[in-house]
Amino acid sequence: MPDNVSLRALIENYPIKSIVMPGNSGNIKQALDDIKISGLNYHSQNVSQNELFFCLTGHQYDGHAFAEKAYNKGAVALIVEREIPHIPLLQVVVENSRRALSHLSAKFYQHPSKSMNMIGITSTNGKTTTTYMIDQILSSNKPTGLLGTVIVKLGEETKESDLTTPESLDLQRYLASMKRKNINYCTMEVSSSGLELERVSAVDYDIAIINNISRDHIDQHGSFENYFAAKQRLVEEIQEDKRAVINVDCENACKMINYTKAKVITYSVKGIDATIGIDNLDLSSGSASFDLVINRGFSTLSGKWIKPGRFKIKLKVLGLHNVYNATSAAISTLLLDEPITRIQSELAKFSGVERRFQLIFDKKFKIIDDHFANPGNIEVTMETLGKMDFNNLKILYAIRGGRGKTVNEENTKALIKWLKKLNLQEVYVTSSDEIVGIENKVTMTERDTTLSLLKSAGIRVRYFSQLRSAIKSVIIERHLQTGDVLLLAGCQGMDPGARLVLNLIYNRLTKNQQKYWGDEILAPLKHRVAGMNCNISKPI
Repeated sequence: MPDNVSLRALIENYPIKSIVMPGNSGNIKQALDDIKISGLNYHSQNVSQNELFFCLTGHQYDGHAFAEKAYNKGAVALIVEREIPHIPLLQVVVENSRRALSHLSAKFYQHPSKSMNMIGITSTNGKTTTTYMIDQILSSNKPTGLLGTVIVKLGEETKESDLTTPESLDLQRYLASMKRKNINYCTMEVSSSGLELERVSAVDYDIAIINNISRDHIDQHGSFENYFAAKQRLVEEIQEDKRAVINVDCENACKMINYTKAKVITYSVKGIDATIGIDNLDLSSGSASFDLVINRGFSTLSGKWIKPGRFKIKLKVLGLHNVYNATSAAISTLLLDEPITRIQSELAKFSGVERRFQLIFDKKFKIIDDHFANPGNIEVTMETLGKMDFNNLKILYAIRGGRGKTVNEENTKALIKWLKKLNLQEVYVTSSDEIVGIENKVTMTERDTTLSLLKSAGIRVRYFSQLRSAIKSVIIERHLQTGDVLLLAGCQGMDPGARLVLNLIYNRLTKNQQKYWGDEILAPLKHRVAGMNCNISKPI
């Protein structure tokens, strides 16, 4: 839609409750034609002259409180959920201002997703890695877009993300930019928040992927049922000529089959009857090798028929969870007519995503970095470790601060289950007080809940309030030996963990050793985002 479009043209055919002009007896119909919109905005500080301002309601803020500021900065009209009598601007009253922002943003930018190949992933765990795998396959021979937790990628242009799923106006702006760059393929993470807050309600997805659904973000959604309902919207709203890729090994993900009208492609790693299966799985080295087995033929989005058969997949990245991620990535790119040889080649080269069971050191011992966010994530991470060969396994766990007692209770119980299974009697725990900001600060309740559960289970706990002290203890004082594995586990409190550990190892080398091995040891930090901006004043 061109700049300075009339307000009437923009809101035409969108359901509205009423239109009001407080303190103005003018002709509303004429005003709708006369008001020209130069742009859209939802952030009052960023409003420019003649923009349409959306008063969004949310968990923490109500945009109606910022309408006057938007008016003073030059907003020409408002989208509201209730009339604001003291502001003399034309106000379009809608049922849901977030949904209005989503649909009117798409219209303003001429619905870019309708002419693109859009892949959306809304799993609890594995969203980031799966998007990166798909993007690596697709980008090997065409320009691509990627939107997610780590980066926003528009072809060759990348920047750090602010949100896993951008606000709808920003999302539509990104998609429109991709179209201008002749980018016709976009893979994106679709968070439960993004779905609940209507950020993607005007995105036309071609493929929806659900690898798993487990308990997460309960503090935000209020219950698992609400969280599930938010996730459900991705498959529920996708059109019947599109595809839903669903992991039937996960009971909750499997339920999604009942909520979609799209054509469903199922897959299983555990031998459950599905469109796609796995055979000859080998995880003995940590990295996976397996046969992807097409049990039943299916049609691609273009109508091409994929016959039953099998082909070998070899991965560089570690973990059983990456078997699931790679399988859904392979299916999705098959649906987009990518040749099997390209899928095999690109997955074999894929080196992983930071903090997703990332092997950051592999010399005489291994160090693995994982964000360990929720019970599902912990389950898959620990199950993978259980399949690996090692002498001793040491775990350094950062308590998840700012998430409350319930989240930490569930995470700790999941950890204890696997400590028992793997016959581990000791765990290192930190609250990373010197690292995290106030929003991720570990409360006394969160700390006490974690420590008391571990101790009650008979686990010996080595607790450190500072991450630096914990790392020094596990690396220097306790001595990692040949064949050992150290897992750096935790969310924001462990973000700088890899940086601290690798710099510690580097600084303990002789000058000659640093010359020969230094670059290799520090290589995982070269393009790293997580924890690189933390203020770490001095080395350990």
